[in-house]
Amino acid sequence: MNNRWGDFVTQEPVEAPVVTETEIRDAVEVLRGVAGPQQGILGIAAGEGMARFITDNPEVFWLGVHGGAGENTMADLLGGVPCHHRWPSRSGSHPTITLRGLVVIADAPGKLPRALHNLTRITAGGVPQTWTLPWIEELRLQGTVDPESLAREPRKVLTSLSEVIDTVNSGRN
Repeated sequence: MNNRWGDFVTQEPVEAPVVTETEIRDAVEVLRGVAGPQQGILGIAAGEGMARFITDNPEVFWLGVHGGAGENTMADLLGGVPCHHRWPSRSGSHPTITLRGLVVIADAPGKLPRALHNLTRITAGGVPQTWTLPWIEELRLQGTVDPESLAREPRKVLTSLSEVIDTVNSGRN
């Protein structure tokens, strides 16, 4: 049997290179994060800073950090304005923004893998409050959900978020 790939394979044993733990750690660091702009996300000009979402609406803002993060869903469920991955800005100036917290939305049913759990704990240390919204199958299948029909845990998280939003909005009146 003739193997046309045989010319590319050496028949002699090859000694595996020795790789140190430091080299592995450095290689892993290089591979973390995105390699370039996400499709559909506008780039930022040098010296411009983060892209801005221009609005005159003084509501609660939902800022997703990647496509599919759930900012539109949260705005649909609880009100507020989805910022489409851009920092909110009013007529070219930065509004006074108070970061209320981080909402982590499950991307799959079941328990969060240990690595993601640890990353969430680290990230949560930099914000005043963290809410973890578990997987909601109806959102995936229907795109919307009646909060009253949800199981106890997601309903509890949405209620807590709603209370914070009501507090924020009542402070403006």
